[in-house]
Amino acid sequence: MANVTQALVVFALRNPEINEELLNKFLLSCEYNNLKAIVCFNKLDLVLQEEMNEIVEMVKSAGYETLFLKAKEGYGIDLIREKLQDNVTVLCGPSGVGKSTILNSIMGEEVMATGEISEKLRRGKHTTRHSELIDIGNGFLVDTPGFSSLEIEFISKEDLQQCFPEFDSYIGNCKFTGCFHYKEPGCAVKHAVEQKKINAKRYEFYIKTLEEINNRKIQW
Repeated sequence: MANVTQALVVFALRNPEINEELLNKFLLSCEYNNLKAIVCFNKLDLVLQEEMNEIVEMVKSAGYETLFLKAKEGYGIDLIREKLQDNVTVLCGPSGVGKSTILNSIMGEEVMATGEISEKLRRGKHTTRHSELIDIGNGFLVDTPGFSSLEIEFISKEDLQQCFPEFDSYIGNCKFTGCFHYKEPGCAVKHAVEQKKINAKRYEFYIKTLEEINNRKIQW
């Protein structure tokens, strides 16, 4: 398979509700694999502006480009086509967020079956069961199955801080070399969080992930 150059990370603003931790895990995985991540918020018509401000701000504050879609109506699809030009793009995200609808809109035909949301699980009935490389004429698109969870056990705590682009401006200013931005005094990253220069929810996700890595090492 050709080398992937970027990822369209698709989440629905509603139905299913956004899982912030899962969204951050997708972004973390993209950073670890050196992929440019573009976050696509689908089902724009199901929410009010004020309902999505917090999650959008979290993503934008980390430096990620965001697109807003109403895929069933074709809204935002032309902009996605522009982003796909001359790239090999992986289309990823949870099940039920509209990835197959987006793909069909891009291609102008039903390439993938679309599914309904499972009322019991509040997630999509899997319509894409395997990864597939699709020639879209001026680039390639890798369609992937939907995920309700994402494991990131391959990331070490040394790599972790490098996967948060919003930390980059502060890491070199910490008092101690090798600072993990946890409980160390004189940490520039923690100070930036206190000053609201780094999004608090993103930092909370960083700490949660760091603690999981530390606990995993203890168990070994």
